[in-house]
Amino acid sequence: MIWTNLLGILLALLAGYLTYAYITFLPKEGKRFKTFFKVDLRKRELVFMLIILVTALITGAYGRYRNEYTAVQCYLNIGVLFLLAAMAWVDYREKIIPNHLILAGLVLWLLEMGIEVFLLHTDIRMALAFSALGGGIWGGLLIIIALIAKTALGMGDAKMFLVIGLIYGLNNTYSILLISLLVMAIVSIVLLVMKRVERKSTIPMAPFVLIGFTLCIFLGM
Repeated sequence: MIWTNLLGILLALLAGYLTYAYITFLPKEGKRFKTFFKVDLRKRELVFMLIILVTALITGAYGRYRNEYTAVQCYLNIGVLFLLAAMAWVDYREKIIPNHLILAGLVLWLLEMGIEVFLLHTDIRMALAFSALGGGIWGGLLIIIALIAKTALGMGDAKMFLVIGLIYGLNNTYSILLISLLVMAIVSIVLLVMKRVERKSTIPMAPFVLIGFTLCIFLGM
């Protein structure tokens, strides 16, 4: 138990470092990958990442001891939390979710599938069906909505839920989507009342998905 906890903390620290390096690397001009790990100390990015790191450790511990998740599930949740944090940061700053973050999510899903099938001996047909239902239904539905109503939903948001659906399946993805939309609706109403945004203003979705995902862990997703 101690070793699994230590591994979880190390994974969270590594994920936090990589995510911080990513969000500080983004604004640099003449970007070269060899400078990726030469992180700059930036106040806003550092505060954001410390909040995400503390959140990851708390949700990991809560999921392990309160919800009785397996260690692998906790590690996966931590990885997804940092991935969503990177998406939320970029979406908030640039109103876009880059395809390379979607690709990172697909790699995370494949890694999780490999662990489930080869280490935990989950039936591969059940694992594929679980992912296909979640990714196919929610990802497919939101992609169709994004194609039809481009102003209502971005394609990046739809692809983000495709990844979430592949990882968490049909029911859990529904919970994440529902809670994310509820939080988004509440915040949007508050901002409208405060006249901080207008009715036609574009509000990035990924930050609310990050919040919705975290709430789902506490609710026992």
